[in-house]
Amino acid sequence: MDVRFRGEYAYLDAIESNPWIRPDATEDKVEQIRQTPTKLCRLTWTGDSETWSFAFYKYSNDRYEPSICLDGSFAGSPESCFDTAAQLYLQ
Repeated sequence: MDVRFRGEYAYLDAIESNPWIRPDATEDKVEQIRQTPTKLCRLTWTGDSETWSFAFYKYSNDRYEPSICLDGSFAGSPESCFDTAAQLYLQ
């Protein structure tokens, strides 16, 4: 996991330990793939350390979109938000 903080936002990315790589990939390409994280989501500080607003990373337009957690709420604990994003991007 890679977590970055910028202002009121926390960005959660995953770095896969064993990503799928084409057999004919060059060593440079293999290293690039291993170092490129999977963007998962952005959490927004709400003033409560247990409740953060949640936004998925949308690869189709390279933006974060407000989303709901698995329990149907637009905010949740950091763990709940991560679990929601991981269900989509890391399965």
